[in-house]
Amino acid sequence: MGNGNMASFWNDNWSGAGIVKDLYPRLYALENHKEVSVRDKLSDSSLTMSFRRHIRGGAEQVQFDALMSLVSLVNLVPSVDRWVWTLQSTSEFSVASIRKIIDGSRLKSDQSKTRWNKYVPIKTNVLAWKIKMDALPTRLNISRRGIDIQSISCPICNEGIESSHHLFFRYKYGKAACSQNLLLVVYRLRGCQFLWGVVYLDVVSPACV
Repeated sequence: MGNGNMASFWNDNWSGAGIVKDLYPRLYALENHKEVSVRDKLSDSSLTMSFRRHIRGGAEQVQFDALMSLVSLVNLVPSVDRWVWTLQSTSEFSVASIRKIIDGSRLKSDQSKTRWNKYVPIKTNVLAWKIKMDALPTRLNISRRGIDIQSISCPICNEGIESSHHLFFRYKYGKAACSQNLLLVVYRLRGCQFLWGVVYLDVVSPACV
């Protein structure tokens, strides 16, 4: 933070400790000028001139004491306020940095090396990798992500849960489809199953497959 002229005292995280109105909601309720800048608010050393009434005891006093401790650590400097990206050492925001954070929290980690079979099409290798990582948008995976769907049963056979295992390695209509060249890539995957080390546990009873 620079001179505090552009930062909102109550609505911006100018201290790094959090948004002030969320930290001290009872004091925010007393504020008459809720859009006051940091500079203008700190020009009043008591911090209370813009309050609609005096501080009462209890929780209000506790929050006020904490706020006074917070502002005692602030030193304004004669420069323009600017945003700082705290998740990178350069303090500058970049798409790459936020992408790395999102990927690190959402993508699965797999320690095994990626295996590539040169004897099958590229799309088959990619599909085999997705099956190994269980990254296909099957109904089972969609439900695991908290998305509300009507049913997780296979919509074609209604004899099992629609999982990657069910679709690619247990689906009893697969051979008929393959004979019509509709799912030839599926049965090429059987050759990739050993190569990729794809191991599945049934999520339904044996009677369903």
